[in-house]
Amino acid sequence: MKISVIVPVYNVEKYIDKCLNSLVHQTIDNYEIIVINDGTKDNSVEIINKYIRNYPKLIRFFDKKNEGLSKTRNLGIKYAKGEYISFIDSDDWIELNMLEKMYNKAKTNDFDVVVCNVNYIYPNRKKTVLSNIKKDILTVKNLKKSMVNIFPTACNKIYKKTIFDKILFKNNVLYEDVEFTYRLYLVISTIGVVNEALYNYLQRENAITSTFNDNIFDYISNFNGVVEYYKKANKFNLYHKELEYAYVRYIYAVMVKGMTNFNDTNKFKKGIKVAIKNVKEQFPKYRFNSYFYTSLKGIYLLTFSKFTANLFYKIKRLKNKSIKSNQFFLVFIILTLFIPLFYIFTNNKEVSILENKKLASFPTFSLSSIKNGFFQKNVDEFANDNFIFAEEIKKIYNDSKNYINNQFKEKFLSKDMCVNNYVSLGNDLYNYNCDNYMMYKGENIKDVKASIVDKLNNYNNIIAKNADVKFYNYFIESDYSNDFSNSKNNSKIFNFINNNLNATSSRLLISDYEQYKDYWYKTDHHWNYKGSYQGYVDIIHMMSEDEILKPLNKRCFDNLIFQGSRARLVGDFSVKENFCAYDIKTKPFTTMIDGSIKNYGNEDKYFNNEIKENNSIEGINHYGIFYGADYLELIYDFDNPKKENLLIISSSFSNAINRLLASHYNKTYKIDLRYTNSFNLTNYVKKNNIKNVLFIGDTIFYAAPEFKIGG
Repeated sequence: MKISVIVPVYNVEKYIDKCLNSLVHQTIDNYEIIVINDGTKDNSVEIINKYIRNYPKLIRFFDKKNEGLSKTRNLGIKYAKGEYISFIDSDDWIELNMLEKMYNKAKTNDFDVVVCNVNYIYPNRKKTVLSNIKKDILTVKNLKKSMVNIFPTACNKIYKKTIFDKILFKNNVLYEDVEFTYRLYLVISTIGVVNEALYNYLQRENAITSTFNDNIFDYISNFNGVVEYYKKANKFNLYHKELEYAYVRYIYAVMVKGMTNFNDTNKFKKGIKVAIKNVKEQFPKYRFNSYFYTSLKGIYLLTFSKFTANLFYKIKRLKNKSIKSNQFFLVFIILTLFIPLFYIFTNNKEVSILENKKLASFPTFSLSSIKNGFFQKNVDEFANDNFIFAEEIKKIYNDSKNYINNQFKEKFLSKDMCVNNYVSLGNDLYNYNCDNYMMYKGENIKDVKASIVDKLNNYNNIIAKNADVKFYNYFIESDYSNDFSNSKNNSKIFNFINNNLNATSSRLLISDYEQYKDYWYKTDHHWNYKGSYQGYVDIIHMMSEDEILKPLNKRCFDNLIFQGSRARLVGDFSVKENFCAYDIKTKPFTTMIDGSIKNYGNEDKYFNNEIKENNSIEGINHYGIFYGADYLELIYDFDNPKKENLLIISSSFSNAINRLLASHYNKTYKIDLRYTNSFNLTNYVKKNNIKNVLFIGDTIFYAAPEFKIGG
């Protein structure tokens, strides 16, 4: 058996259905779900029994008295049959391909642990939290370094089962994940990384990790226990610097941040005294640790004192009060956030040194700086995520920034001024004509020409080596290639590619801004159902004389709000649109994803109304869920022996039309070059008897280095 998923259950009748639904529909095979009732007092068991009846071979159920999360997980470990073990909290849910992706990663290098990123799900928004380990860890040196920034939760990981012969969860403690994670380092040697947010972590008010009371001091007792654990194992000196940083970080940052929820000021001050006392006792010389000088969070920890703690406490309390005046609100942002931060970061010798290298200064405010985006961009650099309360500060900043943008458009830009004009949203994104489409300004061909020439030389060399293969190119015109305020620059990138690439070419023509709006989402970088279908039609007309597949109907899912990558990038979720798609039927086929036969995408589930969504969650992008996610290799087999085979080289753009294009061929292979550095096209086409190669991409596809081809 590949994986055992352990799900402790205690009073989660509102959430357990969504959790189990995500588990029973995993794309992996040969796995088990171990559900353990930890003395729940609500109707959770009734919901669980429904799933047991429907999935008797998949779910194993255990019932016991209430003993806490650690004992429950340890019981699950005892009965687990899987090669790897995963822990899922019963109020959370996971992406349908999480177990498969994590397990496949584990098997590539026999990793002890595999981690992924996490989506924090709040009542009205979603935030992706990185695992803070960007690359696979194969050496002791890198393993030690990863301890500094590890995301210490048990639930975004899978673990080799044999690990638990040496370590279990500590009983009768809160925040057991943190304590467990740092002890884990003495029994593992490798960590694999899947850089995708596959775990959805619900942030609810009455959860242990979001309710702060006197139990928060368990952070101190837990970490003191970890220190003793390393000392008894004679590993304290080896891991001293890493433990020191982790200890100070969690006491001065995480624990103190939690204590700001105390309504009693005296209680908060007493807590600060306890925190400082323990840090001085355990690591009195932590300011000599080089890890603290590598990030802004480290600088904050170096400057931590009763003064800075009380300052942030007051800011947090002020933030919770109602502020009616927008003008006062903006003054409040500057006075209570930026000036205190400036004081903190400039009244320390180490800070003044690092400022010259690391820190952006707070920009000068002006209407012109708002319009051209310099103010937003510079404040984004200043208010980054490397110090305490980054989330709260960033949220306040985004709200105020969006308010400023809206006020600027409404009060300072007349309709005449909006015509053919871009207004900055920050992060290089703009509104055009004061419309609500989030877009980039078109690239000037002079800025990307050198990169494109390099790519075309690469492709032409490959084309020359494969004279018996027909090559086609479909260029997607978008906001990257079109400057709607200056139409003279439009089409230049396509024309240059068309004239210099030795392949038959066509394009998605965007003649003007109105056509752009018809083909693209308001808040995402992908083409919508109209744009992608037009792309399919253009490509078939370019490559064959086949009859075009016709949509049976268009379906807009009123219960599903679409908000894409660009809304998340600027933190503005005020723009909403329904997710729509064409229902287009093809003959039966099979798909293979990275070597395994399985279904791709969820179109049928959408059309059968099986996808339910809470529209209060911000930032949901249905494109990848509906059409299918990104993989290195995707193979369609339509069993058309009289037809030739096709190879598509593309990014996520082709996901929307892979199936439609594949229906015109025998076998269709789609390769995403972002997931490999060693793709040899010549060998691949010979091995798979491919006679047609199709490139599909926008400006980024032809300018970015990751889309180069070998062979």
